[in-house]
Amino acid sequence: MKPARPKLLTSEFNDTVRGFLNGFLRERESTLQGLVNGLNGSAPAWSHPIMETCRNLMAGGKLLRPAFCFWGWRAAGGEPCDEDESSIIKIAAALELLHLCAIIHDDIMDESSTRRSCPSAHHQLADLHLARGWQGSSSSFGKAAAILLGDICLVWSYELILHQGLDAATRSALLEITNVGNQSLMVGQYLDLQMAARRADSSDDALLVAYFKTTSYTVERPLIVGAKVADPDSPAVPLLRRFAGHAGEAFQLRDDILGVFGDPAVTGKPVGDDLTAGKGSLLLTLARSRATRSQVHELDHARGKKELSAEHLDSCRSVIVETGALDTVEKRIADQSERASELLDSSVEVHADGKEGLRYLLKILIDRAS
Repeated sequence: MKPARPKLLTSEFNDTVRGFLNGFLRERESTLQGLVNGLNGSAPAWSHPIMETCRNLMAGGKLLRPAFCFWGWRAAGGEPCDEDESSIIKIAAALELLHLCAIIHDDIMDESSTRRSCPSAHHQLADLHLARGWQGSSSSFGKAAAILLGDICLVWSYELILHQGLDAATRSALLEITNVGNQSLMVGQYLDLQMAARRADSSDDALLVAYFKTTSYTVERPLIVGAKVADPDSPAVPLLRRFAGHAGEAFQLRDDILGVFGDPAVTGKPVGDDLTAGKGSLLLTLARSRATRSQVHELDHARGKKELSAEHLDSCRSVIVETGALDTVEKRIADQSERASELLDSSVEVHADGKEGLRYLLKILIDRAS
């Protein structure tokens, strides 16, 4: 049976989070500009291009991490009311700011040209440099400025968590989860780079990277953050961690497939970047381990290219299909989704409204085209 569409997973939820973030960014823009004006009354509006880049990227997001945070809160017994719901929305928004930090830096590392159907942050800022006729390398300026933009998004995410009037125990728990989660994300990013550099062919390594980069960061941590806000001692937490393990892996595996077989007009990201970067995703690891010598050559020939031709991309896709790698990964996605659903169905710790929201989110993770 198709899961119901919970009210707060409609555009109303996204509009609430985006509305808060837009207001928050306006306040921070004014504050930062005020700092400079205090030293130099004639200072140019230096912060506007940075903020505009941030807003452009924010506009196209699916807001999955805020949604998991909210439904983790409901799953642990959080009850909608004006004061409590306002706090959880702000904490959920903090996770979106953290995600902006991650994708801005990720696009620099992967040399990605687009994100969320617009130029990636470092390309937007390089274009600014070029349009203004400034000195030096536009590309270098764009990357350096984007790194700083990612850093300030990280600072803002902590600011939102620290200023919600939570009791000391809850705030301490959230900071511990956030700190551990941020370190896990960085470990995952490094392992991803390392696997590409050494051309690792281990399925176990691929799944380890998926855990650090996605399962922990996209599903588990937002769920647990939300649950801890509702009840620091919630009995739902162990089950939510297990649910996240299955749902998060399925999400990353679907992302890997879309990275090769998706439509850039729908995903908002370039297709084939994992091939050109030599990423050690489970999809590509399985394909290489099962491929003939000529098929391995076809996959390896994509590595290091700035962009793949349509013919080369189709050829690599054929290898992935012919080796059975695509079918294997699709089956694993289905298996992980089923296990996550079974956990929710059998759970007595998770509140009914939370189950409804999490079932709907699971469907989004698995069936998405972007």
